[in-house]
Amino acid sequence: MFSEHSNDHKSQPVYLWGESDRLNPGDLLERLQHYHEMSGLETDHFSLGGTVKLLEEQMASLLGKESAIFMPTGTLANHLALRHLCQSQKRVIVPEQSHIYNDTGDGLEKLSGLKLIPLGKNRVCFSLNELKEAIRNAKTGRVDTPIAALVIESPVRRKMGQTVAYGDMQRITDYCRQNSIACHLDGARLFMMSAATKIPITDYTKLFDTVYVSLYKYLNSPSGAILAGPTYLLKPMIQSRRMFGGALWGAYFFAALALKELTSFEETYKKAFSTSQLLFRLINNLPGISITAFKNGSNIFLVKLSPTINPKTFRQALSEHAIYLDPNQRPSRTFTINVNTSLLRQTKERIAESVKNALHSASV
Repeated sequence: MFSEHSNDHKSQPVYLWGESDRLNPGDLLERLQHYHEMSGLETDHFSLGGTVKLLEEQMASLLGKESAIFMPTGTLANHLALRHLCQSQKRVIVPEQSHIYNDTGDGLEKLSGLKLIPLGKNRVCFSLNELKEAIRNAKTGRVDTPIAALVIESPVRRKMGQTVAYGDMQRITDYCRQNSIACHLDGARLFMMSAATKIPITDYTKLFDTVYVSLYKYLNSPSGAILAGPTYLLKPMIQSRRMFGGALWGAYFFAALALKELTSFEETYKKAFSTSQLLFRLINNLPGISITAFKNGSNIFLVKLSPTINPKTFRQALSEHAIYLDPNQRPSRTFTINVNTSLLRQTKERIAESVKNALHSASV
């Protein structure tokens, strides 16, 4: 079992896939016990008070917002943000490649009567000109159907973790303010985006009325999300959260694990990301392999093996050194890897040497 207190770099597993460092149940229990000994767990009442409140306060501060509210899932966080931002108006502009548009079963339409307008087909985000045209079309129809809110998702999972350029975000959100359109950031992986772009988290969040951040993707909480924004908007969501069945009893376990991770996560992830850049330079000096970044990328990188390397053997050889590739990807000479904090469990020199040995073993 990996322990956060262990110094044995040789045996600690490195997972080059996903966002979290894939702690097992024993590790999570150890962290929970450590938090309880240091800070003391405080129960909540249907996600109100206790350790949950502490997490909400800390996340509001980190995100530069007046308030924050715990949600059991990112899907509900996004949903309630838009439900409350829209009020009496019902149209929402979303990226065509967004999670909200593709992965929520038309929940906003069915449950809250909101009409989604997808823009930017098969791209990371829509352009300002597309936004202007959509707003103009909404105003000039025979029945006035104004746009109430807009969503930007960044990084974009469906586009290999590519991010929306900060300047584009600024121009789009500025135009929305001029037209009284609320803005929501689906920033599930916001902390990772900030590390990749070196743009502070609050520089992103100040552009938006509300922002959602995941707790389970990389903060080692089994479930949960945070939605941050102005108090007047979030306070009524306590009732909406209960109405949607999302007011969990005993959410303090989730909150405590996220708080435990937050004590060092931002700096640790920045270290992991900077270490990955040095590691990839070492690996790119090896024959038979190349690692490249995606344009405006975050933590996902493209790997290509030469025709002389057997991809299945390469994968197996890496696992013998406790370095694991995505099991959901079929062995191929072209695949992706992810940077996460598990990268720090072994030195970059040891990982590079393991890749070198795996390439030698997989040569055909």
